[in-house]
Amino acid sequence: MREKFNLKSNTKLLLTVGRLEKIKGQHHLLKALALPILKEESIVLFLVGHGSREEYFRKLSYKLKIDDKVFFLGIRKDIPQLMASCDLLIIPSESEGLPFVLLEGMAAGIPVIATSVGRIPKIIGKDERGLIVPPKNSYELAKKIKFAIKEKEYLEDLSKKAQVFIEKNYNESIMLKKYKKIYNELIFK
Repeated sequence: MREKFNLKSNTKLLLTVGRLEKIKGQHHLLKALALPILKEESIVLFLVGHGSREEYFRKLSYKLKIDDKVFFLGIRKDIPQLMASCDLLIIPSESEGLPFVLLEGMAAGIPVIATSVGRIPKIIGKDERGLIVPPKNSYELAKKIKFAIKEKEYLEDLSKKAQVFIEKNYNESIMLKKYKKIYNELIFK
């Protein structure tokens, strides 16, 4: 991705994947990138997805003067490759259930920063397998991004723990058993 977008080798690549809608919270992430705490960092954000707020997010990134750091990639079919080339996966949602992108990112070994909504805190723990931030809080999100950039080894350790957790709790055979149990409960009610 650095080569494709002509970025310096020390540029940190942030990734967020989801519908471009208010509930997914990308605007909080854009505001975080514009805060002074991150202004001097060499970072870019890849926004993957499509939705009704895309034009608003484009205008917001321009208004915040970070449009040179934000790349709108649209709908992609190469999410695993994107995750492999990025430094952080960020899930800034205002509301969630259990986002599959969280499980996919953790399984891929990319460090995750996510909001404490839905089942995310249960999956990540208290900064045990990723970093948690309160929803709708751009400043706290910016602080965690800064921390993640500076504490690369710590984040790598969290990512390894995340991979083990996902393999233990969400591997294919476990998921098939869980789905089978749900189907049986629905069919035999």
